Amino acid sequence: MRSVLMLCLLAALGPAHAQSGFSFGQAAPSDSAAQPMAWRYATLAAAHDVFEQRATRFAPNAVLSFRLPTAGAGKEGDAIDVVELVDGMRRTPLPMASSTAFMLVDASAPGVARVEVNRSFAPGAMLYPHVRVRSHDLPPGVLRMGDLRLACQAQFAMAKTEGLKAQALLEAASLLGFDACNKLAVPLFDTPGEAFDTIVVDDGARHASLAASGAGTLTLGDKRWSDNARIYFTMDGRAIR
Repeated sequence: MRSVLMLCLLAALGPAHAQSGFSFGQAAPSDSAAQPMAWRYATLAAAHDVFEQRATRFAPNAVLSFRLPTAGAGKEGDAIDVVELVDGMRRTPLPMASSTAFMLVDASAPGVARVEVNRSFAPGAMLYPHVRVRSHDLPPGVLRMGDLRLACQAQFAMAKTEGLKAQALLEAASLLGFDACNKLAVPLFDTPGEAFDTIVVDDGARHASLAASGAGTLTLGDKRWSDNARIYFTMDGRAIR
């Protein structure tokens, strides 16, 4: 029953993407015109609220950002992404955490506000940003288990604000004592942008190397690994950055 429910949740929340990590949304008709890339501010604020409430437990030295979907094209002449908080006629640029991720700075914006990007969704695509929680002291390419656990919880908080189908499934899972994030495999939630053959996990004196074929056994809820466990991906013995 639980495995069936997990499959339903993933189907409702959208596909995982190898290069952009876990995301969710709804597909527009494939023959529809491109739509402006924008989301309700309240949707993103739901993730921000979860981060604020739980960061002390899972990721006390981390920051939250939203990685933009890979689908979509910029307006002609645009060289970089510009993300703005739009409230009526007022437009406030949001800070960029990287060239592909932005941060929220005003958690008190009204419910009618939206976050808008200077590009559009490709026809047939309607994806949401991928929540990133990242501790300050991590080297490039290294993930931290507590960061991933909190990011997943924040991602699902966004899902609960969008669509009755997703909300109903998440509530049903909760009633069954089922936490979707606990069952989610690490590579399904966040992976590098290139092929890998091994996942390496370091947690103090504990160490494990998992072949890519068995990567599904490393889940966010695996209690054998603490929040401080470090995770990185390798290919032919070379760490992928």
